Amino acid sequence: MIRLAPDRLAYPARASARLLAPDRGGGAMGTGRPHRIQIVEDDYFIGMQIEDALAAAGYEIVGIAPDRREAIALAGRASPDLVLMDIRLARGSDGVETAIELRRRYGLRCVFVTAHADAGTRARADPAQPLGWVTKPFTPATLVGIVKAALAAGDGGGVT
Repeated sequence: MIRLAPDRLAYPARASARLLAPDRGGGAMGTGRPHRIQIVEDDYFIGMQIEDALAAAGYEIVGIAPDRREAIALAGRASPDLVLMDIRLARGSDGVETAIELRRRYGLRCVFVTAHADAGTRARADPAQPLGWVTKPFTPATLVGIVKAALAAGDGGGVT
């Protein structure tokens, strides 16, 4: 059994989900490989729910980060095609600030997956140029549909 210290919230994407996922979307940017998705979520169970839904739909999950610091480091290592971002993160991190930093550093776009989708939060997130919003609670079908639309939209716009 693996035990993590209570302050250690990071958890890797499960290899089985990544290895068994078929490529159903034509691949990332025409490469024939599955689109690579990074999840930024501090709730373990929600992170696993997101990972399971996306892996079943054929996406490769590059990892799950619980806070800003780990999200930025993971993005630098894994070069995802899209980031799914919660607003409230571990250790007092802010998902909007994290998304803006990922956009500035790596040109990454995100889909916010959050219970905090009010007009003020959306306006604050505008500099991150999000490709979409998924409001918690959500169904796997809704999540996958918005991710698919966001990846198709690319730099051409977003979805809600």
